[in-house]
Amino acid sequence: MATAPAAEPAAAPDAAAAAAAAEEKRKPKWSGGIEGNLTGAAAENDQWDLRVDAKLLREFPDDRLNMYAEHFLKTLGGANSGNTGNAITDSNLLSNITYNRFLNLGPWL
Repeated sequence: MATAPAAEPAAAPDAAAAAAAAEEKRKPKWSGGIEGNLTGAAAENDQWDLRVDAKLLREFPDDRLNMYAEHFLKTLGGANSGNTGNAITDSNLLSNITYNRFLNLGPWL
C-alpha cells in the first residue's frame, strides 16, 4: 500500500514584505478636487454667477486633515438695474480646515 507524500509546510511570510506592507499603511493617503461653475442670463438685467471650489483631504490611520475653500461671485447689470455696466453685488469666500485625531485603542482595551 502506497502512502501519499507528506505535504510540505507553507513558507513563512517574508519579513521584508511584511515590513513594506506596514510602511505602506503608515503613508498618508491624499485626495482632492477642483470644481467650477459659470451661469448667466442675458435679459433686461444681465446676471452672471461664478463659483470655484477646491477640496484637499489627507488621511492617516491616526488622523485626518480636511481643507476646503469656495469662492462665489455674482454680478448684476443692465438697463433696468440702474448700472451702466456690471456691478458686483455679491462676493463671498468660504473656507474651512478640520483636523481629527483618532484614539486607536491598543489590545489592552
